[in-house]
Amino acid sequence: MAFSWSLAKALDLDEPIPQAVALRAAVDPIFLRDLIEERPANLATSEVAARAVETSLPKWAPAPTLGLLGAATMALTRWALIGFRPVPEAQVQKRKAACQACPELRPPGQHLIHRLVGAGQSQVCGLCACAIDKKANLPTETCPAPSDDPAVNRWGEPRDPAAPWAGR
Repeated sequence: MAFSWSLAKALDLDEPIPQAVALRAAVDPIFLRDLIEERPANLATSEVAARAVETSLPKWAPAPTLGLLGAATMALTRWALIGFRPVPEAQVQKRKAACQACPELRPPGQHLIHRLVGAGQSQVCGLCACAIDKKANLPTETCPAPSDDPAVNRWGEPRDPAAPWAGR
């Protein structure tokens, strides 16, 4: 919320920037530049601000650290709910191999959360921003990338995130 107010002040607006616009400005420097250049008097009529709502974040834009922290917390909670059951090593290796071959793979994480969970040297998924070395070890997690078969993800596992562990 503080960023929203700071950005509003920089744009000489009397109201905070809407969350979608602030999020986009926080992770997309090109969008932020365009917003500052436009200097809209009213965000409701701003062509640049409308882009934040109409389009998703670019694939190259890092997810905000707060969002990553929330996603990591939820992943660990799901894992705890099934008793911290491990993924068989063969399945972990299959998942990691699929990630290594994926065009969405990115260099090691630059976010604070990656360093906090000891994943600072792990390559990162460009779709979900997860550290692949960590995510591949969690039976409750799934790959967000589609495969040629709409029923399975790139890991070759069911696309329904609950399917691998629900009811166990």
